[in-house]
Amino acid sequence: MRNESWHPEDLAYVKEINQLIQEGIIKKTASYWFSSPFPSVYKAIHSGNLKVRGKKYYFKKGDEIVCQCQMGRGMHNLEDPVLIGTFTPKKLRIFCKEMENATKGSRMII
Repeated sequence: MRNESWHPEDLAYVKEINQLIQEGIIKKTASYWFSSPFPSVYKAIHSGNLKVRGKKYYFKKGDEIVCQCQMGRGMHNLEDPVLIGTFTPKKLRIFCKEMENATKGSRMII
């Protein structure tokens, strides 16, 4: 957050995720994203979608969903904090300062 308040798209993401959990469409896994702030990874139990800032993001059963911070959005060229896919577990952890240093003057590949 870097002393900033939550952005509207972040709040919309959290609201949608909580609704999908309540509906039994997704579930929280024991996994966390590799980079700070280490958000939870969710697994789709059923196909569905979530909406952030009027844009729908579709996922299918088995997909994983994770929130991306502002720095992560920049690295993945995302407008909203939604990343959907099948992620490969790795023993890697990156903190914000490391991400910031890695992205200066070069492109970080994950």
